[in-house]
Amino acid sequence: PKESKTRNAKEKQKGGEEKEKEPPKPHPLFPFRNPFLPNMSRPPFTIPMSESDPYLATLKVKLEPHHYAQLEKTDLLRQVTENSLKGLRIAAPSDTNPIITIKGPEPQPRNANEPIHSYDDLVSAQTISTYPLRNENDTVREGDPICDRYGYCLFSNRSFAVVADGCNWGEGPKRAAETAVNTILNFLHEKHLKITTVGDATSYLLRGFYRAHKKICEQTDPNDSPGTTTLIAGISFPIVTDINSDWVFVYASVGDCKAFLVRPSTNEISDITDQNRVGQQHHADCGGRLGPISATGEPDVRNLTTRAVLCQPGDLIFLVSDGVHDNLHPRILGLKPQSLGLNFEWADPGKGEDVERFSTTFRVELMRQIFGNIGALTPSTVVKKLVNHGSLTTQSSRDWMGQNPGKRLPRDYERFPGKMDHTTCLCFSIGTVQDGHSAAAASSSSSSSSSGSPSSAAQVPPGGHDTYKSLAQLSLSKPLPSTPPVGQPFVAQPDTGFVPIAITATLNANKLTLYCKTVTHTKFQCVGTAHKIQLMTTGIQPVQLRPNEEVFGGINEIGQTYNRIIQLPQHMRIRNKDFINVHDNGTIVIQFDLEILPH
Repeated sequence: PKESKTRNAKEKQKGGEEKEKEPPKPHPLFPFRNPFLPNMSRPPFTIPMSESDPYLATLKVKLEPHHYAQLEKTDLLRQVTENSLKGLRIAAPSDTNPIITIKGPEPQPRNANEPIHSYDDLVSAQTISTYPLRNENDTVREGDPICDRYGYCLFSNRSFAVVADGCNWGEGPKRAAETAVNTILNFLHEKHLKITTVGDATSYLLRGFYRAHKKICEQTDPNDSPGTTTLIAGISFPIVTDINSDWVFVYASVGDCKAFLVRPSTNEISDITDQNRVGQQHHADCGGRLGPISATGEPDVRNLTTRAVLCQPGDLIFLVSDGVHDNLHPRILGLKPQSLGLNFEWADPGKGEDVERFSTTFRVELMRQIFGNIGALTPSTVVKKLVNHGSLTTQSSRDWMGQNPGKRLPRDYERFPGKMDHTTCLCFSIGTVQDGHSAAAASSSSSSSSSGSPSSAAQVPPGGHDTYKSLAQLSLSKPLPSTPPVGQPFVAQPDTGFVPIAITATLNANKLTLYCKTVTHTKFQCVGTAHKIQLMTTGIQPVQLRPNEEVFGGINEIGQTYNRIIQLPQHMRIRNKDFINVHDNGTIVIQFDLEILPH
């Protein structure tokens, strides 16, 4: 107190003299200074991704000093979970059970990657492997089985989203990731009616993580040790308050999976997990994971984080494994720090935070180039563009390994940019679902993705029917069947034109089972809602026309996506889809929990 009084007296004696200005304080939501800012004094400069790689040569990232200055001023899309947010009340749930549950990746025939899995373009997800085949005659890729897993539950006014990345290769990591996703979704479904505040959501997410860890550690086979997995899981819901944002996304994360928020209305992109890789011991360190790490079976929770992010209807949130975001990192793309205006090396001791902070900005600017028109983004286009980027970036590595079987790929990111990995992206839109559609996404849900994702329900004519996209214009196509009578499970007509999906359905007291067959070498997909099931098949490779050759009749059927819609009567409701297996004869078995409602 005495020192304070003395200082105040001296300031009064200065009269009109100006006080020495204190340096500006960093923004509380982005509390760091940029040590590389002085080296960014050249006004904007453009970084070509590569001069030799045919794909990366098409991408150029524009870096400007104001990008870093803006980071220190404000970031409206991000908000740390503080006491003021924890007490925010959320709107009561409109329904008890989800409208739809999506889990993946789904099993595919031979070595095919999973197609994009979408529902009305409110949510899309895909997992692929960017590893090469073990040899040209093999049907198994290096790194199989895929150890990434995702899950999503959609309610009318809330949703759960989960992505897990099993650490290393093998059945143990795959089971760990699968167990984590299933446990989190089941636990949140069991408890979500008790979540009334943001703080409740944080608490139940952490309890779900603990339960997932315990489940992973449970030994079912004494000869098989459990694996470990990274995990990110979040809940979105509207909040009951008089502030600018109407929704909040609360997540918990351990490990190096990431989440991003896109606001198409203002062309903004934000990494809402921007600090989750700061404490890594080396570039291959995931930072934390569930499953038995120590001798006593404890998890690694060094970077366990919870955060709440204020959102608006129409925002997009996407969760990714490191197979996506590592291929957005400048080091892995083969760029030198000096070419980016930095005064340190990627591996310099003590520079880990600086590297990650710069990389956060770099990823965002690179995604702007990949996405193009941000205002037109939908969940399916986000998934398609990011997964394709990972695949195209690593093409030179797969080519080299195919030409040099049995040899280890040289660690040279300039010659071989990118990192081959299991690659997952799950993207969903924020907003209330009304009659099966999000009000925020209504303008974009009427068009299907060029990636082969299913057409939206808005395009499907009313009633149960079999439909197929471009073939419907052929004069040989059959008229659409009428709405099925009440009590009939679906309209199954053997002569349905050219839809290459055959179905046999069976019922028992609480299960609906579908036995499906389609043509070989196609991608098969299934999406189920309460009263409707949509089956899709897509040719892996379209026909490549020879010079001076054209398609007779105007339609190239091979490579198209074909849909089969199964419309259930109102007194039958399904949920919790499971792929049981793919038989040797090509029959795909899908099972749903079935609820018979009173007439």
